Amino acid sequence: MLLIILMKFQKGHKAPHIELIACITIRILNYLLILINKIDIN
Repeated sequence: MLLIILMKFQKGHKAPHIELIACITIRILNYLLILINKIDIN
């Protein structure tokens, strides 16, 4: 899913700001998922 989103942003190279926002949001989501997984394990 994330790779498809990144590919779409790379194809539409009109707005680099959107790519930055996408990368940041994906990193935040991955970080939250890691935290949730740690909480579930504990």
